[in-house]
Amino acid sequence: AGLPHVVLSARFTRRDKKPSISNNDPRVQEELRGRWALWLYPVARHARSQAGAVLKTEGLPAIAAWLRGKRPESWYWGRKCCDIVFAPADGTVRVEERIEAGS
Repeated sequence: AGLPHVVLSARFTRRDKKPSISNNDPRVQEELRGRWALWLYPVARHARSQAGAVLKTEGLPAIAAWLRGKRPESWYWGRKCCDIVFAPADGTVRVEERIEAGS
């Protein structure tokens, strides 16, 4: 509908172990060590070229800077996200960071 939407998201998740979680589950072990993820979302066909261009010039450098950022050890708990939001109406992107408390 032409509304701004996330087109790229970088995430880091590290969880505390809860007593009811099995030590043998590989996915649980991965989340206990910390996991980085990169998500790419679809864009409407008519806006794909415009989104790709602005993503290359502004979005990807912003994500790269976020991934390389220096952080205190305490940052590596919980879920952190850096989203690139594309606005088809004016062809711009904005960066939105989200932090969720440790779990």
